[in-house]
Amino acid sequence: MALFKGGVEQPLTDRTRALLAALALASQCTVDRQRLTELLGGSPGSLAPATIRNYVRDLRKLVGDQVLPEERGPVRLILDHERIDYWRFRKLFDRARASEGEGRLHALREAVTLWRPGDPLSNVGQAHLQDLSVDLTNRHRRACLELITVNLGCVLVDEAATVAREAMRRWPRDVEVFEALVRALVHLGEDGEIEQAAAEFARCRRKAAEMMPASLTSLVRKAVADARAASQVALPGPLRPNQLPRAVEVLHGREHELAQLDRLLAGRVQVVAVVGPAGVGKTQLVLWWAHRSLGAFPDGVLHGDLRGFDEHDPVPADRLLRSFVRALGATPADDLVGQYRSLLADRAVLVVLDNAFDHAQVEPLLPAGPRCAAVITSRRRMPGIGFAGSGKEVSVERLTVRAGFAMLRDLIDDRRVDDEWLAAEELVVVCGGLPLSISIVAARAQQRKTYRLNTILKELHDTSALLDAPVPKTRSIRLETVITWSYRALSSAATDVFHLLGVHPGPIVDAAALSFLTGLTPVELRTRMDELTESHLADEVEENRFALHDELRLFAARQAESELTGTALGIARTRVLDHLFWVGRAADLALESEREFPDTAPPPALEVPAFSKEEAMAWFDAEYGVFTSVLKHPAYRNYQSYQWRLALVLVLYQRQRGHWQESEKFLSDAMETAAGTTGPRYRAAVHRQLGATRRKLNDLNRAMAVVHESIALEREAGNVVGEAHSHQILGAIHESRKDMGAAAEHYSAALRTYEAVGDRRGIAYAAAGMAGVLLETGHPDRALSFAQRAVQTAGDGYGLAAARRTVASCHLELGHSAEAVTPAAQAADEYRRTGAFLNEARVREVLGHALAGTGDPAAAREAWQRAQELLEGPLEEFVKSSPGDKDLLARLRQLTTP
Repeated sequence: MALFKGGVEQPLTDRTRALLAALALASQCTVDRQRLTELLGGSPGSLAPATIRNYVRDLRKLVGDQVLPEERGPVRLILDHERIDYWRFRKLFDRARASEGEGRLHALREAVTLWRPGDPLSNVGQAHLQDLSVDLTNRHRRACLELITVNLGCVLVDEAATVAREAMRRWPRDVEVFEALVRALVHLGEDGEIEQAAAEFARCRRKAAEMMPASLTSLVRKAVADARAASQVALPGPLRPNQLPRAVEVLHGREHELAQLDRLLAGRVQVVAVVGPAGVGKTQLVLWWAHRSLGAFPDGVLHGDLRGFDEHDPVPADRLLRSFVRALGATPADDLVGQYRSLLADRAVLVVLDNAFDHAQVEPLLPAGPRCAAVITSRRRMPGIGFAGSGKEVSVERLTVRAGFAMLRDLIDDRRVDDEWLAAEELVVVCGGLPLSISIVAARAQQRKTYRLNTILKELHDTSALLDAPVPKTRSIRLETVITWSYRALSSAATDVFHLLGVHPGPIVDAAALSFLTGLTPVELRTRMDELTESHLADEVEENRFALHDELRLFAARQAESELTGTALGIARTRVLDHLFWVGRAADLALESEREFPDTAPPPALEVPAFSKEEAMAWFDAEYGVFTSVLKHPAYRNYQSYQWRLALVLVLYQRQRGHWQESEKFLSDAMETAAGTTGPRYRAAVHRQLGATRRKLNDLNRAMAVVHESIALEREAGNVVGEAHSHQILGAIHESRKDMGAAAEHYSAALRTYEAVGDRRGIAYAAAGMAGVLLETGHPDRALSFAQRAVQTAGDGYGLAAARRTVASCHLELGHSAEAVTPAAQAADEYRRTGAFLNEARVREVLGHALAGTGDPAAAREAWQRAQELLEGPLEEFVKSSPGDKDLLARLRQLTTP
């Protein structure tokens, strides 16, 4: 007895399990309280009414008031029989008894699939359920035997043998089950397995001290003779088999793949291998297409599950060949491949080979007749399928949000999806466009009809909830189990790399980082990654850049936690951090940050590249997602000395790209981690950069507080230049507060120190600050002098661009529009070159006004339109810019409106 809520098994105590069993197995799911006392306590009056109330209260906490209402009288479980496996099984079993043909087959299949390992009700421990348990076991056994018989009658020999093997594992001493297994195995021609099964059957009977049948040998001989006689009955002519399982009624978002499969109908290819990751819907795609295309194959359809990725061993080709030969109306001969291809030589037959391990497994099963076609599904790439010139590989991708939304809408109530369409779209995103995951979410939504989709979405934002959820209609199998079947097929070398991919926080890892993480050469790494991508356990999203979807990344992380020692995990995470810090530091220096860190050296095995400015920005653009993942990932929280270093490495890049919100978060965390891992000098740097970022977010009071703290830390460290840097930031904060007197004091204090130590870069920034204050207070002529000094002393492109922007603004204020054009254009070009698009937008507003002042309205409008284009994406989509940029966008829209 188990309780599933939202697809997740709930923890039950002995008493709640016993109560649940009593209610769920009652015909109306209702039991009188006096009867409950007798059932749970063993005799009338054995339990006090208060005890029963406590039992009911504890179960109600698990299932909720709507399922177990609080009311007087009998205890009632408000649950449809379709939600209780016992009643579903009874209904399906009865339906099978009343049906024939395909209806009976499907009912029996579904009934048998409901069963989990173990004896029914074995964990309840109530004596009154013993008779029911025996009855259920007998019904289960009878359903398995009937399913074996029906499968053999439909020439579905493989399925018959699979059911029989499982039945034999459950009832290893049962004579009737043993006879059914032997019949199925004879149809497959598995003489060796028959002998093994007979020996195991005899061993189990002897061990239980049970009498053997009169003659085990004659029993086996009779079963073999009966099965062979059944297979050798004279047939009226060639059979037209149709072994296709049922398919989904509607298929979403597969127009491209269906068009590729239709090439088989046009005779342009003879074999199509449909490949893709677990759960992407390969089988349903092929079955849907095959049912639609039956008219093109008048001589029938053969279907076989090769179990290449399954909890069972892969099916040998010769076993399936025997099944196919019999389905085509012949008795298997010694040369099975030759016989099979001869039978298909003049026929138009479609062969569907599902769940293949590799090309070698399917090669003997491919038809050679010119009117035949074959479709294969596999989780592995099959490049060899096209070598003969008549095959094609079709890769099945994850569904788009639009197609996934349509699928979700078909599976659950349309109105729920329409009412919460944003949550529905987000559910599809959380599922990664994986049809299997979408079906799991839909099943959960159907189980919780009163729940809002947004509530289900919140539960599933933890990817583990999805990974742990059972697959619909097969509750003993979880999504994690399905992925495991692909994972187990990897070589040990590829498995090692997969584990380390689970240590890396994602979302993307490049080959250089992965080579350092794994310790492999580029050639060795390429071989391992080829295996992982061919098995669809990793994607190469760009050349030498790899990604794992969320459910695969969590699965890989779990495997890493399970298989790697604590020491190995620590080494791997340190390598991830070392690569990010040392390569990031090189990129930061290429952007002319001149940032210093404590004296250390990179690990000997790490190759740190040299960057140009453009290359540095491109590297940060590509790796920014990795930085954010590391800085947010719980497993990396303990590596505190890296936390503040990575936050500082990112500052200049974030400033140029406008990632102010994330910069503030990372630096706030860095302030805490730096406190326990470094001295006052570097703690001051963190405080100062946090203050500069908060100024951009208009959080001026908190900005001022942390910068004052940085001054105290710099004085403790005896670092006068660092103290000047803090005064420079305080000047900018006061300028934003419109306190120009205080701003001038701090800029002047910084400037005096910079001049005393000959820091030209510092002089440029402080002079530019003074120019801004003088410009704001109505002294553009004096401001221009400071701004020109800033241009002359600027030591980095970013500072030079800022100084030129101030020069242009001064000229504009003085009415010198023509003189403003060149410095404004130069500043815009520098910002564009370094990718600082927000600053580029700001200076292009100035450029537009300068051009307008020279009598060139067309050029002015072009400058403003370019500035507007630069701002609209970040402000409206990502909201990472400062409040002042929103005001700028409003001004630009007004300027560009005709």
